Amino acid sequence: MELPQMLTQMCRELLSDADVRAIAKSRGFSAQEAASRAIFENFYLSDIGVAAAMATLTPEEVALLHLFKHAGKETDVTVFERVYSPERTKGAHTYYGTFNQRYGDAFKKAQASLVRKGLLVFAEIEDPYRTKTKLERIHVRFPQEFEHFLPPLAKGTVALSGPGEARQDVLREKLQEVTGRRSTSFVQQADGYQVAVVEGELRVGRQPFSARLLQEWQRTCWEAETGKPPAIATPAPADGIAPVAPIAAVTYALGELPSGWWVAGEALDAALKIFCNGGKTADGREVCAAGWLWGCLARQMDGGKTYYRLADLVDDQATQGSGSDPKIYLHVVGDGMVVVNLETIPYDALELMARMATLGVSDRFLTATPNLVKLGYNLPALRNKPLLIWLREHSPAFRQAWETVEARWGKQIIHENLLVARVTDPALRVQVERALPNRQWLIVLADEYVAFPCAWRNEVEKAVTKAGYVVKVASPAVPGTVKHGDKSKK
Repeated sequence: MELPQMLTQMCRELLSDADVRAIAKSRGFSAQEAASRAIFENFYLSDIGVAAAMATLTPEEVALLHLFKHAGKETDVTVFERVYSPERTKGAHTYYGTFNQRYGDAFKKAQASLVRKGLLVFAEIEDPYRTKTKLERIHVRFPQEFEHFLPPLAKGTVALSGPGEARQDVLREKLQEVTGRRSTSFVQQADGYQVAVVEGELRVGRQPFSARLLQEWQRTCWEAETGKPPAIATPAPADGIAPVAPIAAVTYALGELPSGWWVAGEALDAALKIFCNGGKTADGREVCAAGWLWGCLARQMDGGKTYYRLADLVDDQATQGSGSDPKIYLHVVGDGMVVVNLETIPYDALELMARMATLGVSDRFLTATPNLVKLGYNLPALRNKPLLIWLREHSPAFRQAWETVEARWGKQIIHENLLVARVTDPALRVQVERALPNRQWLIVLADEYVAFPCAWRNEVEKAVTKAGYVVKVASPAVPGTVKHGDKSKK
């Protein structure tokens, strides 16, 4: 239900006269502003008295309103037991009883502490089959208009100068996996993120390399240290708010900090209690310490106490982008092959390198040679990049490749090292596309023909076979055909 409809129903039908008087007193409405239900409704979402009302809340109630903000949706009344009936999350035996018996008391307390302070909006949703009690039909929303009045989620924040200490070496060490300089045990915490060169492509798992995937791995390792959302004795109702993972709760709390402000890990315990809800409550100090260990958080010491905030997701060199001097991280050898220094190359520059070159590993160093197909495909995006300009000036191989691509630009060319196949079934074409790590590698030609890199023939054939088709070699020009509607499938 939309907020305006909820507000109208609450103000004109659900609130008692005593409720209206209590809200008017808490928010500081004048007699004129509360003279009628319609006028009261018009002023309810105004700024009047919101900050003063929120100043009376307990840390747990503040955390609950932040949870509403984090979830960004309306919810049923089950959410209130996190604050007002926390004992119900301790064991399965407390979940016996009807819905009203389990959540009625918590909702009454929420009415007194939050609704009567004018901080929530609630309404009854429709129940066409008449299977729910009145309490089950109630949905609650924290108005977005009130969010900027929320007190800090974590108490005891302090202003500290400087960037603090962050483990920016974590991602750099992860990159060394590709050269064999780092033990694979480094990634056992998070499977599926191994950095490797496969058929000339730099990948993280099965996907093309990107800094985003490195950061995803980093957070997965952090989660492995701290745990996923705790299991609760009974699954949350479909209309409720599910438990939040500890790292998501901490990330949200630290993301709310103003620039230059830090918070102690233990100050996040109330937030973790409300956000995680159930099972063993996560410990703020432990979650933050693990976040620092994996390079996700920065820390500072002050007065014998450790304070945290979110770390920059990429290091200083990476924030400079590929415009930084490439001679710092590239070395041209021989006839133009380039050796890449994984200790210094910015991550976005490495992404660009992967988009224009065939990569390899030689003597535990990452190497790059120009790839005509990649250069041709990405020419408009790469043309004015400082990295490519530098390579053209310093690497004979890249200069020659660039001149070749420029000479062929605008002409229809079938590149080498591509296979052409006839696929008449549109659904199968989608499966073939999904079999490739990069969907852009499937080139649609005229009529029913497609092309893809030769190196991925086995993967494509596996996808075709799995779908119940048979690949048949038709001719050297057309390696295989696949027809639609025949399970003998060519």
